[in-house]
Amino acid sequence: MVEKLRSALDWLCSINFKSDLLPWLPPIFTLLGWIIVNRQNNQRESRKEARSAADRCKVLAREVSQYGIEYWSGTAEVKPWKIGAAFEELEVEIGRFQNEGMRDRLLNLQVELVEAVMGHNFDTAGFKPVAEDHPVFKEIPIARQRLLSAIERELTLQFR
Repeated sequence: MVEKLRSALDWLCSINFKSDLLPWLPPIFTLLGWIIVNRQNNQRESRKEARSAADRCKVLAREVSQYGIEYWSGTAEVKPWKIGAAFEELEVEIGRFQNEGMRDRLLNLQVELVEAVMGHNFDTAGFKPVAEDHPVFKEIPIARQRLLSAIERELTLQFR
């Protein structure tokens, strides 16, 4: 063992910095710089993709909430299929998030929003618009806001 250490030390002492190491420094620094820049670019692209997905999710959550309120109040001709399609699109956008735990938490909050909008007697033969004091008009904004807040919170946690 001592013999190996001694030979390694002799080899290190025999290296001439100018002739042996100096020619290799520029390529080594170039490679290290490329690795650092590539890593930073990948992180920035991941952040952009997550921000894009988050923004799209927030728009869809607001849109589907508005559809739900209009549907229940009977103030507009919002068809149930339109609400369902918006929820499906929201689910696809939530699926774009790379972090599995984040996706699961957001999907659970999306389910709460679905229940708030599509609960009660949604899309049944006996459907009638409800009064302004019906609980659905409180449930929808609360579920929407919980989802919107969670999206921002998850992004902040992921990209600190």
